[in-house]
Amino acid sequence: MRPFHALLYRVEQLPDRPGPQQMDGLCSAALRVRLELKESGPAEDLIDPEGARHTLRTLRHVVATLEAREGLDASDVLGLVKNALNDETLIDLFTVAARSTPVPAVELPAPPFAEPGWSDLGGFWAYQPDGSGAHVKAYPVGEDWYLDLWSARGQLLAFGTVPAAEVAALAPALLTQADTWTRDRSEYAWRRFTDTAQATRTAPRPGQDTGQVPAPGVSAATRARAATASSPNRLAGSAASSPSSPPSAARPATPAAPRRSR
Repeated sequence: MRPFHALLYRVEQLPDRPGPQQMDGLCSAALRVRLELKESGPAEDLIDPEGARHTLRTLRHVVATLEAREGLDASDVLGLVKNALNDETLIDLFTVAARSTPVPAVELPAPPFAEPGWSDLGGFWAYQPDGSGAHVKAYPVGEDWYLDLWSARGQLLAFGTVPAAEVAALAPALLTQADTWTRDRSEYAWRRFTDTAQATRTAPRPGQDTGQVPAPGVSAATRARAATASSPNRLAGSAASSPSSPPSAARPATPAAPRRSR
C-alpha cells in the first residue's frame, strides 16, 4: 500500500485550483505507482503467496484423514506431509490410513439445550422447529457455542458465541427475527446477534412478574432494543428510590357533630 499512500499524499496537497506544473507532477507520480505495481506481479501473489491457501487446504485434508487413525508409522506421516507441502500427489494417503486402526469413537453427551426442535447433525446441532424455513446452527467452541442464523434462502443473518446455558433461550429469539432481517440487511450480522443476546439475558424469565405491561402495538424487535438500551444500574437506582409499598390511603375526615340549639 505504500505506493498508494504516496500518491494520495500528493493529491491531498493539491490546492483548489492546481496549476499545470502541479498536475504534471501528479501524473508523473501516478505513472510511477503504475510501474511499481506492475513490477510487483499479480495481486494474487501478494494475497496468496506461492499458493499457500491450496497448500493449507491439502494439509488439513491429510490431518483430518490421519487423526481418526491410530498406530500410524511416523515416517509415513512425515512423507505425506512433505508431499502436501511440495504440492505432490497424495496417492498413498488412504493406503497409509488403511494399515492403521480406527480411533474408537467417543459418544458425546447431548448438550443441555437439546430439546424438541433441535437435531444432532454429527459434530453440530441445528434448531429448526416444524414449519420454519430459517434455522439456527450451533457448533461447540471450547466451553462455549458458536451460533449462526440462516434464512430460508440461505442468507447468513446473525452469528456469535455464547455460553451453553444461553443457547436454549437465544435460538428461538434469533429465529423470530429471521423474516425481518431477511428483508432488512442494513445492520451488521454480529451486532444483531449481540443485541439479541443481551436482550435475551435481560428479558424476564417465565413466571417472573416485572410489573410492566408492554404497550399495545409494540413489536418484539422494539422491545428487544429497549431492553438492550436499558442500563441495569439505572433500573437498580429506580428500584431503590421507589418505596417498597404504596402509602396507605388517608382516612376520610369525620364530620363534626351538629351543635344543639338552646
